[in-house]
Amino acid sequence: MTDPLRSLLPELYQPLLPEVFDTLAPTESKATCASCAMCAPTGAPAAAAPDVTYFRPDTKCCTFEPRLPNYLVGAILADERPDMAEGRRRVRAKIAARAGVTPQWLAPPAKREVLFGAAWRNAFGRSLVLLCPYYERDGGLCTVWRHREAVCSTFFCKYDAAADGEQFWKSVRGLVGYVERLVSLHVTRAILPGHQPRMDQGLTLEELEDRPPSDADHQALWGAYAGREEELYLQSYERVRGLDRAGFQAILADEEYARREAQLRDTHAILTSPRLPPRLVPRPDLAARPADGGVLVTTYSRYEPLLLTEALYDVVQAFGGEGAVAEVRERLLRDQGLDVPEELLLGLHQYRVLVEP
Repeated sequence: MTDPLRSLLPELYQPLLPEVFDTLAPTESKATCASCAMCAPTGAPAAAAPDVTYFRPDTKCCTFEPRLPNYLVGAILADERPDMAEGRRRVRAKIAARAGVTPQWLAPPAKREVLFGAAWRNAFGRSLVLLCPYYERDGGLCTVWRHREAVCSTFFCKYDAAADGEQFWKSVRGLVGYVERLVSLHVTRAILPGHQPRMDQGLTLEELEDRPPSDADHQALWGAYAGREEELYLQSYERVRGLDRAGFQAILADEEYARREAQLRDTHAILTSPRLPPRLVPRPDLAARPADGGVLVTTYSRYEPLLLTEALYDVVQAFGGEGAVAEVRERLLRDQGLDVPEELLLGLHQYRVLVEP
């Protein structure tokens, strides 16, 4: 852990975020984007490992369309650096298409969100239908990465601390996502007083048929900024950029933000000071099958199955009876001559092979 959380988020945030974002972020050495850890090894067909989920090399994990808050859309439009040219072009094309385009967000079309919700479990990382519109397939890179949102900033396919790492990054995602909601709504209402986000009433006819909203609906949503959408996004960016830290934190002063911040602190404490629970049992829904070299188990994540030797799998099963961890360790040493290190048991707990009863 060497870098503070704020340094891993869009540059607009870095001088503004509260001090909890000085928390040191874990290094996730297993999640490698340039050489995707979720793609099948060269020459290894996916069918040879039916319990392992592989991603397509031309999609990787970018089979998700982010919901960009208005001020980050403005940051993209205002960023004239050469490496942002393609991102600016794609964002402008999406604004012109109007689908999913609101004063608060540049969001996926509603129909796409329904499709993603129904398909992600079986198709994430493996379907071109779900490919992010900001992803450049030829280079395998994101065209808006510098100004990415909460999900893209915090998703990893594998975690060095297994489930403890996953829980930590989920808490970061929940906190940053809530920041996005509060701040984007705040600046929207500053520019369009009285603005109310659209209530979810299911797909409209236009959304179902992959058409933009009617001119009347678009005008009602955007008011004086209908036809000037980019201007609103740029103003949103300038308003956030013009805040000092105190002004930014004043927007975040509510109970839900405080709850999410406390959760981040709690998950970070577990991550940095893991403890071995006094009692452990095998995970009740532990998925296991024989494999070359031992037993393949899938626990907290189907993206990171774990190969246990048969001897280690037998140790796991030894915790299925009564007794505290210390008692089971003593019994294994007495009856089988096995001195099972606490560090090994802690690792099995982090992978949630062994869990608290």
